[in-house]
Amino acid sequence: MEISLGEENGMHAEPIRIGAKEIPVRIIKKRIRNSYARVKNGEVVIELPASLGSKASAKTVLSLRDRISKAILSNPGRYLLDGQLRFADGQLTRPLGTEFRICILRAARSTCSARVSGNTITAYIPESTPPSASEELASKVISKVLSEASGRRLGEIVEKINSSGPKSEVRRLIVKPSRRVWGYYSTKDGSLMLNTKLLYAPYQILEYVVVHELVHAKIRSHSRRFWDMVRSFIPDYKERRRWLRENSFTITS
Repeated sequence: MEISLGEENGMHAEPIRIGAKEIPVRIIKKRIRNSYARVKNGEVVIELPASLGSKASAKTVLSLRDRISKAILSNPGRYLLDGQLRFADGQLTRPLGTEFRICILRAARSTCSARVSGNTITAYIPESTPPSASEELASKVISKVLSEASGRRLGEIVEKINSSGPKSEVRRLIVKPSRRVWGYYSTKDGSLMLNTKLLYAPYQILEYVVVHELVHAKIRSHSRRFWDMVRSFIPDYKERRRWLRENSFTITS
């Protein structure tokens, strides 16, 4: 494996490959006692003590890279879930099967905004925004208006799944990005939160997440009784759960 020294960010190792996806590996030296590796914002970050010599650093990097590679391969969905969808100018996107064209424009303004007009979503970003940050800023406001535009259709799907399944009370449906969870049901106010990326997930996966969360309206814990109830509505829930764990990082806009 190639490891090279850099001026600004320490060392660099070759990326970790999961299918066609490459995960960058960045290595930083800091005033810390112990070395460790983590996945952050779609890249592997390995931190080393500043006092560690080059030979010891290279050996530690190889060990940590190998360890985190195995962890990612065993559960890609856990480590590679990026709650923020990415959009580019001119892109065609199909949330829940409805097609929209993305248009990103620079304008004389201080804040970002987006609006839907027919089947076009236009995002406006400040002219002063650096090119490297333009897509990320635009993607955030596009995700918000896209969630709103798809909210009615998603609500109909949730109602259909719920009526033939758990029959739980859903007072409010919230669609928003999340790096941590695919969904959450609040017993306090009866609200159901769903990850924005589910707008692009296969129907069977969306159905599983909705049923999973709505069963939580009746059983809070992941007890045997909980999974038995999930199975009563989705007999193959284990296969769908496994797919989500292993392939969720492939869900994109």
